[in-house]
Amino acid sequence: MMAEAALEAKILAALRTALPETPHPVALHEPRFAGREWEYVKECLDTGWVSSVGKFVDRFEADLAATWA
Repeated sequence: MMAEAALEAKILAALRTALPETPHPVALHEPRFAGREWEYVKECLDTGWVSSVGKFVDRFEADLAATWA
């Protein structure tokens, strides 16, 4: 149980580092396209890589892991 709490704290800390501060909570269903997101989503759809694998998943996992290093 303690290990799970420690892991949860690490994940939350990494997310707080990666995400900007907002004056209000951002709902999970509320997309925010402020950069190249639309291009990336379109690439996933065009190539059929709409799943839990692919280069963007790999990139996200690597970036998140780097914040823990």
